[in-house]
Amino acid sequence: MVHPDSNFKGNSFLLKKIVLSSFFTAFMSLLLLFCINSAEAQPSPGSDHAEVSMRSQQSAVPAGSETRIGFHFDLEEGWHTYWQNPGDSGIPARISFTLDDGFKTGNIKWPWPEIFEEGHLITYGYKDQVMLMVPVQVSYDTKPGRYLVNARLEYLVCKDVCLPAFESHQVEIEVVSSTAEALPSEDAAVFEYFLSKIPVETDVEATFSRTGRDIELYLDLDQLGKYAQIQRMQNASVYFYGLQDDAIEPSAPQQLRLDEQGFAMILQQSRYRNEPLNILEGILTIKTESGMRALEIKATERSL
Repeated sequence: MVHPDSNFKGNSFLLKKIVLSSFFTAFMSLLLLFCINSAEAQPSPGSDHAEVSMRSQQSAVPAGSETRIGFHFDLEEGWHTYWQNPGDSGIPARISFTLDDGFKTGNIKWPWPEIFEEGHLITYGYKDQVMLMVPVQVSYDTKPGRYLVNARLEYLVCKDVCLPAFESHQVEIEVVSSTAEALPSEDAAVFEYFLSKIPVETDVEATFSRTGRDIELYLDLDQLGKYAQIQRMQNASVYFYGLQDDAIEPSAPQQLRLDEQGFAMILQQSRYRNEPLNILEGILTIKTESGMRALEIKATERSL
């Protein structure tokens, strides 16, 4: 049974962004989109610049429980790959699985990204190392034994040029009785490290208003204080990564306002957004002397 990841972006918005990038990047992006739909074997030039391994968080998984598998990227120096919203250009990784009955995968868990300046473009992604993690649910009626999880991974790596990669990976999961204890794998520490970089789900009350293409995002300071040290926010480096790929203009400057009226960020709506923006979803990163925090934010438009 094949389970494509639901986070893969549609083609229409990507084609709009490709117009802004170099001819070579545009060509390779279109090639990747074409090859994703092809069942035939393709050359994988991007694989020369990234070493990817598929790993399991647990060496023994009780039936009826959830575990994680991960795709660990070790990128060649100077090369990067992309976040779920790649920004002005690029394509996020796409993963499809072939699973035995009794196994079900969820969506990719994406660590917070970095910002890359590519000419006049701003893109979001990862350099050096990253792990994309996927939850796997094992049903109660799965019999104990060893099972192979097969995956098809497609991604893009960029430096001075962009190259697509098409790879097949597999990892073995050992299922034990539902009453048995889960055991960590030798890669458990790697999972814990990258899980610490997954944005935190929050209940922070957030709203936004629009004036032309300007967006002002408001957050409740008291609620935000549960997740970040707001007394240090004046000296913090703050950035909002839009989760919707056609909501926020990545290359537009972002401004922070913190005063007695509260916390607000001034953003700019994407030039490709033709429909009203009623919901704004994204990741707010807050970097202070004590470290980095990344928070999931979902804002609704303020009523007039």
